[in-house]
Amino acid sequence: NFLLTQAKYEALRKADPNSKKMSLTAKHQKYCEAVKEIMDPIVLSVRPLHPLKVWEDISPQFLVSFWSLTMYDLFVPVESYQREVNKLKQLSLQVMDSKDTAVSKLKKEQERYTSLMEKLQEEKKKQQEHVEKVMVRLKQDCSVTGDLCHAIMPAYHSSSNKTLSVTSRNLAEPRLLHVQ
Repeated sequence: NFLLTQAKYEALRKADPNSKKMSLTAKHQKYCEAVKEIMDPIVLSVRPLHPLKVWEDISPQFLVSFWSLTMYDLFVPVESYQREVNKLKQLSLQVMDSKDTAVSKLKKEQERYTSLMEKLQEEKKKQQEHVEKVMVRLKQDCSVTGDLCHAIMPAYHSSSNKTLSVTSRNLAEPRLLHVQ
């Protein structure tokens, strides 16, 4: 789903004549359009999978979002990235302190560690940008379809625990069983 959405997003972005000067808001909007184009057929296909009663409590859109999002979409492990960069910095310092190795080999090792640190920083930046786009989409979905927000926070929108029970039974339990 991520690769398909990303490819659609890139196609929509590049099709825009102002793609080089596109604002962050415009990029987010293109991402939301890409997700909608990818997800709409899936949303339609899940409707017959559950009784109509289920759709009174959660939206098909939320169900599809719930099953399609991963931790990569929702969270950036900044501390983990920083920890790995720090390890590489330490290794780089150890290489520079080494007196037994030829200067050319030291330089090559130093360049390798620097390159790895840069790649990690770039990877973290890309994931942060991706998570930001996903969060903008989810917030936009909430402002457009209230039922998505009801499904996300059932306890705040329901006078009973019925919605919470439906959400648990149709989302949390199957997801937990699927992961195992």
